[in-house]
Amino acid sequence: MIVSGISENRIAKFISEFKGQTLVIAAGPSRAERIANDLSFFASARVMLLPDSLNENFSYEAKSLENTFDKLQVLSAMLKEDNLFVVAPVLTALQNLPAPSEFEKAHLKLDKDSRIEREELIESLVGMSYAREELCEAPGQFAVRGDICDIFAVGSDYPVRIELFDTEIDSMRVFDPYSQRSVKSIDSIEIYPAKIAEGSCHIWDYLKPSGIIAVDDPERIEEADRLPQAEYYFYPLNRADADIHIESRQAPVYGGHMDMFASDLRSYLSKGYEVTVACSTADRLINIKDFLAGQNIEGVILKDKKLASGYEFPDEKKLYLSDNEIFPYTKKRRRKKAKGKEIKAFTDIKKGDYIVHEAHGVGRFAGVQKMTVADSTKDYLRIEYAGNDVLYIPVDQMSSIQKYVGNDTVKPRVNKLAGADWSKTKERVKAAVRDMAEDFLKAAAKRVETPGFAFEPDSSWQREFEDSFPFEETDDQLKAAEEIKEDMQKPVAMDRLLCGDVGYGKTEVAARAVFKCLEQGKQAAILVPTTILANQHYHSFIARMAGYPFNIEMLSRFRSAKQQDEILKKVAGGEVDLLIGTHRILSKDISFKDLGLLVIDEEQRFGVEHKEKLKNLKNNVDVLSLSATPIPRTLHMSLTGIRNMSVITEPPEDRYPVQTYVMEEDDAQIAAAIRREVKRGGQVYLVYNRVNGIAKIAERIRELVPEVSLAVGHGRMSETALEDVIMDFTAGKYQVLLSTTIIENGMDIPNVNTMIILDADKLGLSQLYQLRGRVGRSSRIAYCFLMYHKDKQLSEEAEKRLKAIREFTEFGSGFRIAMRDLEIRGAGNVLGVEQSGHMLAVGYELYCKLVDEAVKELKAEQSGETLEKTYESDTEVNLGSNAYIPEEYISDEIVRLDMYKHIA
Repeated sequence: MIVSGISENRIAKFISEFKGQTLVIAAGPSRAERIANDLSFFASARVMLLPDSLNENFSYEAKSLENTFDKLQVLSAMLKEDNLFVVAPVLTALQNLPAPSEFEKAHLKLDKDSRIEREELIESLVGMSYAREELCEAPGQFAVRGDICDIFAVGSDYPVRIELFDTEIDSMRVFDPYSQRSVKSIDSIEIYPAKIAEGSCHIWDYLKPSGIIAVDDPERIEEADRLPQAEYYFYPLNRADADIHIESRQAPVYGGHMDMFASDLRSYLSKGYEVTVACSTADRLINIKDFLAGQNIEGVILKDKKLASGYEFPDEKKLYLSDNEIFPYTKKRRRKKAKGKEIKAFTDIKKGDYIVHEAHGVGRFAGVQKMTVADSTKDYLRIEYAGNDVLYIPVDQMSSIQKYVGNDTVKPRVNKLAGADWSKTKERVKAAVRDMAEDFLKAAAKRVETPGFAFEPDSSWQREFEDSFPFEETDDQLKAAEEIKEDMQKPVAMDRLLCGDVGYGKTEVAARAVFKCLEQGKQAAILVPTTILANQHYHSFIARMAGYPFNIEMLSRFRSAKQQDEILKKVAGGEVDLLIGTHRILSKDISFKDLGLLVIDEEQRFGVEHKEKLKNLKNNVDVLSLSATPIPRTLHMSLTGIRNMSVITEPPEDRYPVQTYVMEEDDAQIAAAIRREVKRGGQVYLVYNRVNGIAKIAERIRELVPEVSLAVGHGRMSETALEDVIMDFTAGKYQVLLSTTIIENGMDIPNVNTMIILDADKLGLSQLYQLRGRVGRSSRIAYCFLMYHKDKQLSEEAEKRLKAIREFTEFGSGFRIAMRDLEIRGAGNVLGVEQSGHMLAVGYELYCKLVDEAVKELKAEQSGETLEKTYESDTEVNLGSNAYIPEEYISDEIVRLDMYKHIA
């Protein structure tokens, strides 16, 4: 195999019997990742990748910690493990680290039955940069409750609960960070610092004395002269001075051509070759095993291990094949990072929050108050209503209230305790909800009467297409895809809505439905609101369906009149299988030969006139509408009885978390961040959310980085001019796009992996969440810099927002906060503006409950059944004794309430 740089199998072969540590320095992050992947296949020792990270010689207030923890894990492994491969990108390898002796000295080892003072333990953890929290949920955190200390050590998969008896460690138990329940007992724990101190050492100083260094093709590394003398340098095989010569050549690539694959296997096996196929997932292994059995091919070794590319060794008669060269893509394994939480409901209540009591209405939560009533002391929730009215609710009855979830910009009206206004509001919302439910049920009934084409069950082609998806699907994606395909197999026309947040994988679910339609000889159309989105879908569907005999075309203003006429003829003649386009698809001059499926992306963005034309196109055709709306399960469950709806509430697999930094605005750092991204072949979003002044920012950036090409885009430009700018940026004509927040919706450019947001303190958290989701959409590590004016006097509100942004950099902490606003906006999109107003009147949770009740009542009426009313009774158990959690044990009110909820 002639390669440009290091041949991973040669390193593995050369040092497979070498017992010790090896550091491989690669030219860049993607090269390092590939080397680490293939070393993992060939080598028996553990392989670790030193993550790509910024050279952090700048000041920041907060940053994402995942990369730091990964790096700390590598350093601690190099101190502890004798047999180890570490692969490092050169720029990360050159970063300054503390001396190994200092790093080792800073760590803490605790054993069961050993002795340590409680305060000494807390002091040690703080000194090691561990953050003290009320609940220990993520690496680098610890929590203390009485004589119990929870620690989530850096490099550990799970946190540990240490229980002290005076100064003796009485027990140590691993516990689940989500349920907070103990899992198993352990005897010791090693705790390494949660922060890397500056020093004068480098990663190679952590190698054991017998360790070796290998450098990947030093001629490709500009910084090669700053690296230490290596034992081995690896060059392309065609060079005379390569340190190792193994006559190898690249293994064949099949790209889904299974007949060729089978033929080659027979040929290699007949020549006496040992053939090994690397399978990146258990599913792939089963599929290839079944294929070989069907072809009567025996003797092939199957390994459940990932390999980036295949290798052939003619001298040794060995062939290694990678499954991503047999199939068009390799499905990637999920990274075992912090587990994403589904959007279910929002019940965290803190002082000052608005709450909803079903009987008394909207009030304000004023905290927890200890009260003695009838000789027993308990904690009570204090709820304040209008007119100085106060309601006290025992904490064991806290299920009677819900947090008011609404739009952050609109404060709800607080009710009077004994007033009639709450009853009137509730009745008005009930009536509106019932009307909406009736409309949905009528539409559903009408659709059921509409005949449609019944598609056949999944074929082997369909299964092959789905298996070629390069990522591991979430359970929600799989469920949604099955629901849609089941609808398509019915003899009535489908009308299904697919909801999910941006980047949650709706396009892949739609692609599976489109494939089913095309494979069975029908045409499909995808209707989108903008030219940019049409172009993105066009390119992604061409890539996704490469290798299949489908003709895909796009209709938009980027096609000339002559091209459009040609496409129309082909559509009418059935020569175009999939047509993607804007509202141009709705024109009278378009006629499909045999349309089977219509996919509508963001239907709420089409006007009344377009929706009338859509009705004609929908006749007897399966329709799938997509909405980039986060719908929690609470609303989904309420609506399932009246609307065919699939939801994706589960975040996709963690590719790489976006590394987020909060910092003062700094020209040098802006320039460094732009240059770093451009140097690795990527592009940059620079967000400045004011049209007035954006020209001055552009001028300043051009002065800072004159060698970089920059484009400007904002909402006051004509639609055509703005689309042209974004299309040029997508095509790579510009390296930096300076824009307002217009990029927060619908932009999907995998090559953009650095985002700089100026005046970040002026944007809402949900908006920042949406913006940050525009980067990190590929296998590269992405960076997001949230900047605010230097020495700026911030308002109290801006300070709070900035504090939230700082928290936003931590493990999933911003997700719950950011989703609140999105949830209300999203529900408004799905149900209509009027329903959004009703939802704000009573709060999200109660609204969902009213929808659920209305649906059950209407369905019972339609079927002629009698709906049995269920009444919730407030049963109070009063043992007449003191029952509360002391503040000294759990000081944080929110955590205390959470514990009460668990107990209840």
